Amino acid sequence: MNPAAHLLIDGYNVIHQWSELKELNDRNIETARSQLIEKVQIIHDFEGIRTTLVFDGKGSEVSIERPYIDLTFSTVFTPSSMTADDLMEQMINKSKFPNEIIVVSHDNLLCETSSAIGAQTMSPEYLKNWVSNCEKRQTDFLVRYNKKQNM
Repeated sequence: MNPAAHLLIDGYNVIHQWSELKELNDRNIETARSQLIEKVQIIHDFEGIRTTLVFDGKGSEVSIERPYIDLTFSTVFTPSSMTADDLMEQMINKSKFPNEIIVVSHDNLLCETSSAIGAQTMSPEYLKNWVSNCEKRQTDFLVRYNKKQNM
């Protein structure tokens, strides 16, 4: 996979594909959403990749939240009249560099459309593995760093 400048995540789609988040979503959608945001933050922080999670329908216009204040990590809610897929396709279409975008979704139509526009695609399972890999690498880095500091 080519390096990416922007990770674009179909939020609820990923929640429904990760069993632990799907179970959590059945009890509390806000908590499931927060857990996903927290989990993918490590990719943003450790890999330095702009990350946007897109969620369906909240209000009458697009709403952008920055849970960690960083402008390169965003949570976007579509207006209730638009799906996350629609907004993601628009974002890719408007991008000057669609080939630097990775779309994460299990939705075949979204993935096919994104690929046709020039974006890369990734399955939610691959994203989960990427998160785990970043967590392991970060832990290894911190262990090595702490050993150096204690010498």
